[in-house]
Amino acid sequence: MLGNGDEEQVMQEIAETLRQQQEQDRSYGKIYETQLAPKKGMNGGVTFALTFGISLAVLLLIMLIVLSGTSRNGELFGSNESSQPLSGTNLSADHSLDSYHPTMEDDNRLLVVINGGEDAQSHYWLLRISPTSGEMTVLTFPDSLSSGEETLQQAAGSFSDAQQAVQKIFGEDSVDRVVWFERENAEKMITALGGMEWEFHDRYQSESLDIPVGRHLLDGGTLMQLLDESASGQQPSAGQLPSGADILAAFLGQRFTASAFNRDDGLFETLVSWSEGNISVMDYYNGKKFLRWFLYMGAGYQTIAVGETGNTVLSDGERQLARERLGLSASE
Repeated sequence: MLGNGDEEQVMQEIAETLRQQQEQDRSYGKIYETQLAPKKGMNGGVTFALTFGISLAVLLLIMLIVLSGTSRNGELFGSNESSQPLSGTNLSADHSLDSYHPTMEDDNRLLVVINGGEDAQSHYWLLRISPTSGEMTVLTFPDSLSSGEETLQQAAGSFSDAQQAVQKIFGEDSVDRVVWFERENAEKMITALGGMEWEFHDRYQSESLDIPVGRHLLDGGTLMQLLDESASGQQPSAGQLPSGADILAAFLGQRFTASAFNRDDGLFETLVSWSEGNISVMDYYNGKKFLRWFLYMGAGYQTIAVGETGNTVLSDGERQLARERLGLSASE
């Protein structure tokens, strides 16, 4: 963890970089032109080939690394209205393995929420990153779960309500950081970062999508539709959709890469522009240490789903399993 003096020095370095690079002409994540037209009433089957380029475990960690950290100072954004993204920052200070020794304080849990509103499904993920053990877990659960006062679908309408509802279900200690999106903004962010390439070995058809065989660049709207169909249990005519965690992993693996992370602040700026949350600039800075550490460790990756679609409560065993996988004691 950085001391106060270290944090001050880092912020001075950031300010200096801002001054030096403010005039630099940069562009991030161009919106591509190809979109897939949805069609109905056709038959076919599909299998999916997730194309990542390098280890899925390491790639998915990159997103967590960006969004995790030990610092509780310097919060950068709490809502879209008050967001002031950085401009031209290059946080390229030395973060060698010799200077980083993870402790249990680096163990973090990140809640990611996409609010579907009244007309679409909401999506929740709890991600645990543990630099000390070199392990990472993605926990998925249905938005039908109830906190006792409202369902997660109802709570997804605001950043704070979603956080409180998840904490009532899994425990007050289950969330350290939150990133919250309106569905439309999640789609825009995905598209702004370049979308996601997916190779379809068979034609994929559902009530709302018709995607031919081949490698396609999916925009944010198409990707969200795949997430909806996966979470709702909709089945195409043949084959089975990957889990929401696997879809998330494919996107993160392609767009949240080491080069994108280190090039400039474009990745962080895009995230902040389209979301609400409590990620700080110091979290982003500390994330560079985590990145190098996990690349060195060859970290492990696992997904776990608890609760069936439509269920309003978890069994005691499901809740206990979730807490254990999140690195928490069985009982709060």
